[in-house]
Amino acid sequence: ALVGHQLKPFIKKLQRANILPNAIEDITLLSYACDGGLHDHAYAGLMEKYLGMQNALVSASLLLLLYQKLRAQIQAYRVTTVYERIERPLLPV
Repeated sequence: ALVGHQLKPFIKKLQRANILPNAIEDITLLSYACDGGLHDHAYAGLMEKYLGMQNALVSASLLLLLYQKLRAQIQAYRVTTVYERIERPLLPV
């Protein structure tokens, strides 16, 4: 799976190159499915809210950890279907 933050522009570039990953997980959309408009979904804010880290650089290991936390959160909030059937399919659009 391709895991990242605010992937829509990146996905658009991949589409133009006729490349589409099988699975895409966007932590921005996961956060939005959990909390909607309650807070900003920027990387720095998500790192602080879910991992307690300030000024964290973007790294694959931190993105994966944040993804795992948010995935657990959408399951706890019972909004997995909203993410998987509404939010995530709209990412390439």
